[in-house]
Amino acid sequence: METRYFVKFIGDQYVTLAVAHDDKEAAVLLDNQFEPTTEEFYHWLQEQTKQIA
Repeated sequence: METRYFVKFIGDQYVTLAVAHDDKEAAVLLDNQFEPTTEEFYHWLQEQTKQIA
């Protein structure tokens, strides 16, 4: 399985990024209300959060 990227927005101020390396990890993230996203958006968000911190 290819690496899959996930994001979870918590309100207007918080975001959690996660990566799944297999179907079991992906299922856990989906069960915890993470949303699948693209690799490009994942890395863009990662850069944005670094600039804010």
